[in-house]
Amino acid sequence: MEFCNRVFTHFCCARILKFCILVCSRLYAKNRKLHTMVISLDIQGAFDHLQYNSIRNSLDEINFLSHTIETLKDILTDRKVTIQTAQGPVSWTQQHGCAQGSCTGPMFWNLVANEIISE
Repeated sequence: MEFCNRVFTHFCCARILKFCILVCSRLYAKNRKLHTMVISLDIQGAFDHLQYNSIRNSLDEINFLSHTIETLKDILTDRKVTIQTAQGPVSWTQQHGCAQGSCTGPMFWNLVANEIISE
């Protein structure tokens, strides 16, 4: 596990993380003479369709510092999308989706997925 911590500290990249999980799982199983299996899912559009209400509900369910939860909820509040059209800019309130490449996107997805899996 120390190897994984070092790798993850220096590289926050999906491929490195997947590799780290695979290596750690194998080492853990080998040390305990167990079998291991890693399942990796790629759900197309998962981040684009993640509903803000689901994220807020998941945040309400975890036992964590209230100011941190409020900060995370603020990230989802009053998000607007604006595009330029021939008639001028058009804006609307965003109700779902995480910004591409955001640091919070994977965390929000894991919170919601964990709630679904544990039901």
